[in-house]
Amino acid sequence: MNKTVVKKIVAVVVAVMLVIGISAGTAAIIHKGQSIPAATTVVNGLSAYELAVENGYEGTVQQWLGSLQGASAYELAVEGGYEGSESEWTEALNALAESDIVGIKTASFNDKGQLVLTLSDDTSVNLGNAIGKDGADGKDGADGKDGADGKDGADGKDGADGKDGADGKDGADGTDGISITNVDITDNDELILTFSDNKSVNLGKVVGATGAQGPQGEKGETGATGAQGPQGEEGVGIKNIKIENRTMIIILTNGNEFIFDNVVGADGEDGISPQIRINASTNEWEISTDNGSTWESTGVKATGAQGEKGEPGATGAQGPQGEKGETGATGAQGPQGEKGETGATGAQGPQGEKGETGATGAQGPQGEKGETGATGAQGPQGEKGETGATGAQG
Repeated sequence: MNKTVVKKIVAVVVAVMLVIGISAGTAAIIHKGQSIPAATTVVNGLSAYELAVENGYEGTVQQWLGSLQGASAYELAVEGGYEGSESEWTEALNALAESDIVGIKTASFNDKGQLVLTLSDDTSVNLGNAIGKDGADGKDGADGKDGADGKDGADGKDGADGKDGADGKDGADGTDGISITNVDITDNDELILTFSDNKSVNLGKVVGATGAQGPQGEKGETGATGAQGPQGEEGVGIKNIKIENRTMIIILTNGNEFIFDNVVGADGEDGISPQIRINASTNEWEISTDNGSTWESTGVKATGAQGEKGEPGATGAQGPQGEKGETGATGAQGPQGEKGETGATGAQGPQGEKGETGATGAQGPQGEKGETGATGAQGPQGEKGETGATGAQG
């Protein structure tokens, strides 16, 4: 292999070392959203580390040098096309120390982003793409603080009226009035009335011997209407007494009926049925046995004095369910009740179905810059290289 080829390979190795520095700076520019012109020329002056710092590199010189560690110069020469052994490579370097070294005249990126070097002998070398892949994304910044609570929303509308409540319990029974509790006809055909205050009255014979049919009397004139008496207290009395087919039926004013069979004997002379009334002045029961010509007081008040309140009766059996009545008209809206106390927390409901994925939240604020990582361990000291030949006078 001639010296010219070796010189070019050495120049390529030097250029690759320069590319590593330029790539770091270029990557910093790209990550900041900047672009590199297609024809950028390397200018003499600043070192590769200084160029990287100008383009955004923030590490120390030691960190920068650590990032440049990689393949040896021989390995880079092999990648550039050198085919000799490492000893041949060393001999070639020693020979180059005694001859003129080919230098880099210019370095530029073409329109494909490839680094092209022009050597001092006007030959060029294309080093390929010099821009590495994007680094991995940094860790997410810490979450921002929660925002202030929003204002309470407006009160909702009143809910629909609830269902009617259950019927209340029956009230206590009122005081019993005096009423006829028993009607009896004795063996002597006398009518006995027994009242609720345990008093009784004998109305005399109610079935006389059948007399001869008397002549029909003339109808008397209707008497003048008497003055309206005062309203008496309401009591329970006999509304009607009738005999049908030898059976006497007594109907009281409260609707109760008493039936007595075989109360009519053999036909006899017409008798006079007793008549009963309440004297408006004395409030006593009176009886007449001569068709109302005369009236005899029984001494029994139609309405007695107010009795003591009786013990509450036993609760009656539950009656059958009545038919459902029609829904009543909605009552007027009542006033707003006071706010009730907060009820106890209800039991945990069953797990609901998974909802749809919500919209992506807004981008959180940029997290604080992380601390600089620790410096990596120092690599082993390389062997001291041969002193290079003095470069040509600039």
